[in-house]
Formats: sequence, structure tokens, C-alpha cells
Amino acid sequence: MIANASGPGLTKLPASISPNVITGLLRDQLGFQGLVITDSLSAIALSAIGYSVPAATEAGADMVLFDADQSAVAALTRQIVSAVGSGKLARSRLVSAVTHILKVKRVQVCPPG
Repeated sequence: MIANASGPGLTKLPASISPNVITGLLRDQLGFQGLVITDSLSAIALSAIGYSVPAATEAGADMVLFDADQSAVAALTRQIVSAVGSGKLARSRLVSAVTHILKVKRVQVCPPG
């Protein structure tokens, strides 16, 4: 789980939305290939300054925690679809996230024949 705390010397952003922390340090430098889950992105410190689920996903998080009602989930879905459509969020990032989630759940999409 990635905290919303900042990492002095690593990034000025909260760690939960920082590509330097999630992708650069955790995945690339330390070689972590497991599931990355954010702390709650509904925290006032993050939501008040405009950070959201797409920012965490773009940074490399596989799952995000947040408080939301049905309309908020629909809005976030539209934001993610838009980010993929514009090229801001790579489709491969979403495939990687789903792969990490399914691995933890021990789900095989294509079981051995």
C-alpha cells in the first residue's frame, strides 16, 4: 500500500500519485512486481488540490481506494476512458494493473490446456 505522504528527495507529490515513487523507485529500482494499492484518494489533502484516481493509475498504481457513490464511479470511469483515448494513460498500464490484481486473486485468464 502506497501512502499519501510525500517523500522528500523523491518527489513533491504525494507518494500515492507519484510516478517517481511507484514506477521509478518501487517497480524499476526495487524490482517490485506485485500489486500496488493506494491509500484513500478521498483524503481531503488530495481531493482538495485536484488529485484523483486517473493520476494514481497513470503513476503506476494497480488499485485505488476512494469513497464514491455511483455517479462518482461513472465519472471516474469516463475520466479513465478519456485518458486512454487521449494517450495520457497507456492501455498497457491498465492491462498491467489487471494482471497484478488477477495474480493476487489467483485467477488464470487462460488456464493451461
